[in-house]
Amino acid sequence: MDHLLVDKKKVVEKMLALDVKVATGCTEPVTIALAVLYACRELTGEQLQKLTIRPSINLFKNAMEVGIPGTDYNHGVPLAAALGAVLAREKGITPGLNILSKISQCHFTSAKSLVSAGTIAIEIDYATHGLSVEAMALDHEGNTIVAVIKDGHDTLIKLEKNGQSLLTAKAPSVEGPQSTTGAKEQTQLTALRKELAALQYADIVSILPHLSEESRRHLLEGVTINSTMVENAISNSRGILKIGQAYNKLFKVGDKKSEAPFINQAIATLSAAVDARMSGFDMPVMTSAGSGNQGLTITLPLKIFAEVYQLPENILCEALALGHLTTSIAKAHTGTLSAMCGCVVCAGLGLASALTYLMNYQRNAQQAAFKISVEEVVKELECAIDIMVASVTGIICDGAKVGCSVKAVCSVSSAYHAAMLASSNIKIPETNGVLGSSIESTLSNLGKIASPGMIATDEQILSIMINR
Repeated sequence: MDHLLVDKKKVVEKMLALDVKVATGCTEPVTIALAVLYACRELTGEQLQKLTIRPSINLFKNAMEVGIPGTDYNHGVPLAAALGAVLAREKGITPGLNILSKISQCHFTSAKSLVSAGTIAIEIDYATHGLSVEAMALDHEGNTIVAVIKDGHDTLIKLEKNGQSLLTAKAPSVEGPQSTTGAKEQTQLTALRKELAALQYADIVSILPHLSEESRRHLLEGVTINSTMVENAISNSRGILKIGQAYNKLFKVGDKKSEAPFINQAIATLSAAVDARMSGFDMPVMTSAGSGNQGLTITLPLKIFAEVYQLPENILCEALALGHLTTSIAKAHTGTLSAMCGCVVCAGLGLASALTYLMNYQRNAQQAAFKISVEEVVKELECAIDIMVASVTGIICDGAKVGCSVKAVCSVSSAYHAAMLASSNIKIPETNGVLGSSIESTLSNLGKIASPGMIATDEQILSIMINR
């Protein structure tokens, strides 16, 4: 590999490590529960008198209707907060994106009691957009504890008791003291996303064949985790809509799954996974850029495509990396949470890029001494990304819920067709709409549509959701 790419490769691999993580349950209720857990751990005994949650517009929107693991399809911001308070009483709970992985019936019952008692107040922070939540706990001795998570789903940036900071620079532990490690990691992640977004796609594509074994193992682990989740979801009929099962029946996938067209398998599998996860299925998934649905959208269709067309594992790894990286770049422009659907738009762009990469290999691999042509791949990626931006820009995020499984179908269908058209060198003129003169400028324009362009849209979406 060219020595000039060595530092850029470090950025790519750090990005894959920090932005592709395991989580159980939708990450927005997890964030609320996590903020409350941090705050309530500092209470005197178990004497919680009042708990006030101040989520941003985007966080509240995504936590309203989505199922919470271990609660039998129940949902809601108060319940997520109550579970955080209940878990704060437990010993041995390590703060992180998996704190809702082992919710018992006892936890659920206690949480419902807290909600019924009127202990929890929700105050939407209409002035704040993006990912942010403040949890303020008051105990019977008059102590006030404030915890704030911001920008990253598990990034604690503030923890104070009676105005005094409780954060330390120590490594995080099961029982505290609390750590600034999360904030530092998120600062690094935010900076890395911006640094990644500044790279040329030619450099990113050039780096892919040189990914370390550690990065490749991590990427394949994500495929295994997400495949295990959806297999269990389907076999146990999880998911309120049962949309995956409906598609399997409509497409006649059934026992002859291996003979079904790729797109039919991908639609049925991905929609089943998202339906189950949004219903509160309590199995972990590998996320992408902070979202489990985005992680499912990247990994599951690519695994199926590689199986259907018998592509080598190393090429699948490279496509997975490209998919996750493109999603992270899109998020660098749009923000972690926005009025634009991350699954269709951001992960859709990632999937389209990755499928384009796989199709290029599939088309050319039979040639003697074949080697990926960076120039050819980048040309096709530009076509695919332009087609996606021209077709899905502006699709709204109206909160996390089981209906996201239908949007996932839109994502995989749009990405597949964009990749096929790109493979045929179909190029939309750069003078069309919000397209730019390069991949990088097009994605930058996409970000401007999300913010500031759709901030008022976000507010209107939430108004409709809470006033119907």
